[in-house]
Amino acid sequence: MGMFKPDFARFFLIGFAMGALFVVSSTDNSVGERIANGVVPVAEAQSAR
Repeated sequence: MGMFKPDFARFFLIGFAMGALFVVSSTDNSVGERIANGVVPVAEAQSAR
């Protein structure tokens, strides 16, 4: 029984990558907006007639 399993390393790397994205997006607003626009499209209201 080893101390570090492959699952632990994978989840650690995924968490590190997500944390790095969070830090970058919180320090630079334009990066956060670009990431958010790639995931969720911008909502636009329908024009009035």
